[in-house]
Order: sequence, then structure tokens, then C-alpha cells
Amino acid sequence: MLVFKRVRLVLFMLLMIPFILLFFSGCADDSVDEAVTEDRSETVGLRGNTTGNLVNWGLAAKQEEWIYFSNEDDHGYIYKKTADEEELVRVNDDKSRYLNVIGDWIYYSNWSDGKSIYKIRTDGSEKIKLNDDQSYYVSVVGNWIYYSNHDQDGHIYKINVEGDERTSLNEDDSWSINVSEGWIYYVTLEDGFIHKMQTDGSDQTRLNDHYCWHVNVVDDWIYYINYDDNYNIYKMRTDGSEVSSLDETAYILNVFDDQIYYINTHFRAHKMSTDGDDQTLLDSARYSCINVLDGYIHYSDDPDLF
Repeated sequence: MLVFKRVRLVLFMLLMIPFILLFFSGCADDSVDEAVTEDRSETVGLRGNTTGNLVNWGLAAKQEEWIYFSNEDDHGYIYKKTADEEELVRVNDDKSRYLNVIGDWIYYSNWSDGKSIYKIRTDGSEKIKLNDDQSYYVSVVGNWIYYSNHDQDGHIYKINVEGDERTSLNEDDSWSINVSEGWIYYVTLEDGFIHKMQTDGSDQTRLNDHYCWHVNVVDDWIYYINYDDNYNIYKMRTDGSEVSSLDETAYILNVFDDQIYYINTHFRAHKMSTDGDDQTLLDSARYSCINVLDGYIHYSDDPDLF
């Protein structure tokens, strides 16, 4: 079931879908406020979704007046609707995850075709297959697509937005992937620690030494769930310093602007400031995944995500 809610004071949107403790995969979106032409150089620096949405399966994204979302009421096909909700249009007929929207293109993991990466025009034309890998945590930043390749033990790969220059970046089973400011942040399944490397695979560095999940990198902070400390929400600097607990437990995180949206250990949706203050119950229904967009909160409780 999809639930869209307009937040009148804060104006955000969340999208919820079930998550499990051991094999979490991700849901996210960044509003892209400028059109991009066919000149690939003009996409540099743009991103297709927020880091927080992409570790929550990337089920919703927003660009200008359009909201794009995986409609679980219709097999997970991509739909788009205007922000005023006056127009609703189906874009494809694929079960779609990890939506990224840049310019005239939507990039996504096609769960109707082995989780390969596809792109399609925002009007539903020109659907193109870009790889044959089982692709999780798909993140489009500039001219590159980064993903966890589950046909290669979860190693992080990248391809360009045309599907060329396929490159392996590490040899770790990598989850909860964030791409931010020239760095890739990820959790290795082997040890559960947060690591980072540059987007060319160099300078691989471990940042902490406790088991964690649901990493969100926003500005120069990393927010995450510390499983070694009873699922408490933590934050630290992107260099691994200034580690602190926010004294609130959660299974799911999505950080947007100066707010942390989270599903607590009772599966209820809350938000609080990034300092851990002003904890607020958003919805008492049970949810298990969050996407946040400028203008809405979108919840989902789809039990068939996996």
C-alpha cells in the first residue's frame, strides 16, 4: 500500500517499503531543479536522487513539478504525477527500484529483468538496457552510475550513463552505498563497518569499528544505525571523527535537510532534528521504508519488496 502525505509546514514526502535486518537494500531522491540537455557535460555535479532515498530502495524521486515513483499498487511500475496531484501517468511496465531522475531520463534497477540497470525517457519513450548485472543501490551522479553488483559478490561497480566503461571499484560485499562529494561510502557485509573510497576506487579507508547499517551521508556528516548499541542512531564526521549517539533507536533512516526521518523499533514513523532534538511522531501505522521528497512524505508497507 502506498500512502502519500503532504506536510503543510515542512513540505516533505516519504515513501515506505519493508526492510529486513540482515539483508537490507536501499530506498532515496534529490530534487533536480534544472533541465539537462543531451550534452553529457551538462550533467556533471547533478544527482538523480538523495542518498537517504537510495538506501531506502529509491522508490520515489522528484524533478521540477513532477514526482516519479514505483507504484506498488500496479506491480512496482514507474508512474509520474504532478506535485499538485492533478495528473497521473504511467511511465513503464517494469517493476522498478532505485529511481534516479536527471534531465529527460529516469535510471532504475529493473526487477522484471534480473535487476539490470535501464534508462527511459521521462515521457516513457526510448527504454534502453545499460547492463546485465544484478544491481542494487543504484546511484547516478553526474555522468556515472554506481551500484553494488550482486553477480560479483556485492562489489561496487560503475558505468557511464550510456552503459559503457564498466569498472570494478572494490572487492568487498558492499551495502548501504552513498555517493557524495567525490567519495563512495559503504558498509562491508563481512565486518559491518563503514568504509569510504574515492569514486575511482582509490584511498579505501575504514571509518569505524562497530556494526552498522542504513548509512546516510549529508554534507560532512554520516548518520547511521549502530547495531552494536541496540540500534541507536549515531552520527560522525565523514573523516570518522566526532562520533556521537542521538539516543533514539531505529531500523530505518532517511536524512533530509536538517531532519532525520526514521522508523523506530516499533515500526512507527518519526522525525527529529539532526542534533537529536524535537522528536515527533509522524504516523502511528506500521511502516518499514521511507522516501523523502521536497513537499511530501510518502510511506509504503509493501510486503513483496524482496
